[in-house]
Parts: sequence; C-alpha cells; structure tokens
Amino acid sequence: MKFRLLLIFLLFNFLNILSQNSFLPAWQGSYEGELNIYAIDSIGMKLSMKLAIIPTDNPEIFSWKTTYTFQGENDVRDYLIKPIEVSKGHYRIDEQNNILLDSYYRNETLTSIFEVNGSLIVTSHKKVDDDIIFEIFAANTQAKTETGGGTHEGEEIPVVYNYPVNGRQYALLKKIN
Repeated sequence: MKFRLLLIFLLFNFLNILSQNSFLPAWQGSYEGELNIYAIDSIGMKLSMKLAIIPTDNPEIFSWKTTYTFQGENDVRDYLIKPIEVSKGHYRIDEQNNILLDSYYRNETLTSIFEVNGSLIVTSHKKVDDDIIFEIFAANTQAKTETGGGTHEGEEIPVVYNYPVNGRQYALLKKIN
C-alpha cells in the first residue's frame, strides 16, 4: 500500500514537472478583452485590455506586455517573465524598473501576491481553453484586524489577520492569434 502511494506521488510530481516546462510556450500569443474595475456593488469602470506573451531572443524569457486603453490613451506595461525554479512553478516578472514580482504557476494559473503603498495585491492569470481570465484583488494592509490567538478548549489557536478588500478587477481575455 505504501509503495502504491509513493508511486502515485512520484507520478503526480513527474506530471507536474512536465506541465511546468510547457507553461510559457503554451500560453504564447495575443489576447484581448474588456477589463472591469468593480465598485462595491457594480462595475465602476471599463477599459480595453490586451496581453501579448511572446518569446524573446532568450528562449527561456518571454515578453509579458499588457496594454490598457482608456479614452483613447494607451498605458503599456512592457514586462518580462522568466523561470526561476520551474519544478516548483516559480517565475519572476521583471517590470524593467527595479521591480521584480515573484509569481507561481499552479493548475493553469499564474499568481502573484505583493504589497505596495499599503495595499496587498493578488493577481492571477488563469488559462481556460484558449483564453485567459485575469483577476486582481486588493486589500488595505493599514486597516487589518486581528482575531484568534490564545487557547480554546485546550487547543492553541493561531492569530489570524483580516484585511478589508478595497479593489477587484476582472477581464476575460480572448486569444486573437
């Protein structure tokens, strides 16, 4: 029985490593859609959004170029993405301005979590068929609340921090080539 569990575990990890190797080439292409920026109970703003994932001269590094268009003006984010430790799904997005964002690829989803200017930001890019679902959640780190801690019925309870969510964005990006 232990041998079967070990075999299943090793097979799962081997398949996971194989899928990690194919992440960037499999996502290569151009995508576009509409970015919804949500208010509390409605869409507060809509922008045109494009994402281009294309290889560079270095076969391991890809261009990760996002273009937002609002009222005829383009805001271009020309980043690079490169593998750090593929077997662990670890990649890094280089904003080419001294900002490096660690990203992790799991189950067809690339996720980054970082803090900037008092906001905790969670971004995800999820591949669904030929398309990419892009989402951002933002939380205020300055207004966190604390719960838990101490003991309950003889069990040590950890301290848990809550952060108020103050932003959400969503886009379905359709592959165009």
